[in-house]
Amino acid sequence: MYQILKQNGRVGVAPTSEVFEVAQTGESYTVISDTSKVHSFEEAALEAGIDLQIYEIDVKRSSLKHYQQANKDKDESQRVVNMTSMEVHFKLREVGDWHPILDSKIQEIKKYAPKYRKPKYPKVKSRSKLFVPCIFDLHMDKLAHEDETGGNYDIKISTKIFNEALDHLISKVEADKVGHILFPIGNDFFQYDSKDSKTTAGTFVDSDGRWRKSFKHGCKLMVQAIETLAEIAPVSVYVVPGNHDTQRAFYMGEYIDAWFANHLSVDVVNTGRSRKYFRWGKNLIGLDHGDKAKDKDLALLMAEERPLDWAETLYRVWLLGHLHTSKSMVMTTGDAQKRTQIYRIPSLCGSDEWHHVNGYKSLRQAQAMVMDKELGLESINMFNLK
Repeated sequence: MYQILKQNGRVGVAPTSEVFEVAQTGESYTVISDTSKVHSFEEAALEAGIDLQIYEIDVKRSSLKHYQQANKDKDESQRVVNMTSMEVHFKLREVGDWHPILDSKIQEIKKYAPKYRKPKYPKVKSRSKLFVPCIFDLHMDKLAHEDETGGNYDIKISTKIFNEALDHLISKVEADKVGHILFPIGNDFFQYDSKDSKTTAGTFVDSDGRWRKSFKHGCKLMVQAIETLAEIAPVSVYVVPGNHDTQRAFYMGEYIDAWFANHLSVDVVNTGRSRKYFRWGKNLIGLDHGDKAKDKDLALLMAEERPLDWAETLYRVWLLGHLHTSKSMVMTTGDAQKRTQIYRIPSLCGSDEWHHVNGYKSLRQAQAMVMDKELGLESINMFNLK
């Protein structure tokens, strides 16, 4: 069940009377120890090479007992040895627990961020439009085979589709009238969250490529997209965690924030809150993946969480993903002026075997909103995958 951990030459095969064994299951570790050398959970972590800044001790599941044991030396004389028997479990800390550590590393990385020239945008009388490209639920590293699902899907295909969608949506907007771009990212951009191809909740899913390779590819793809958008207008990048990729979306957000540290027209918002808000004139936009909070509660949540913006705006919109299908509804709170429009954004990703077997089909589409600072939602442009 367990194997002896050998790391940096510090731990070898223990004597028959002593045991130090480590097992890894997903993102957690278990240490079984019965030895005279390790007497605490913290010492067990040190001996096993487990970083307690990233992992924490699961105290409820762990146990420890001290006792004495009589051992015989080579000359047959006996001596009493202080022993400790333990079973200790280590789990990943919540993102917020070790964010200060990661943040300090990110600040170091920012010193080496690439230099960007200051963008020169056309000078026109009015740049009152907000452009919001919504390419949600891409599941970039999902894997599907035609003989199982009726269509192929992998990293290469999803990358091509993403770039085609972004180019098309940009072509449909009058760029010289765009004063700002809101670019929501995350929203299940990645198919899985752990190195063993499981979602945040631990569900195994079909995936393409090694997890390191797919993460690096995804970050590069997103950097290129933001660079393209920043040539049109200043960009606010909002990271929205999905139910497939909560952690990887956060890591990608930190990567992008560091990458664009020297870009004067790119701002990255990667806070720990699942619901995020953006204000554009008389428009208040809420962003959420849409897998937890109920649609009927979103209007009141917006009013409670952003009361000043709620009071000062006329047009309130929620942009959600998760269901891979297009849907819209209007929620009214109080008088008719307190209307909140809720949009479910469809997905471009193909069906994997599980979705195909269960009959989940939808129009593969990306959308982009154009909002006027004073007049609200002006248009919704579509990219339909052929």
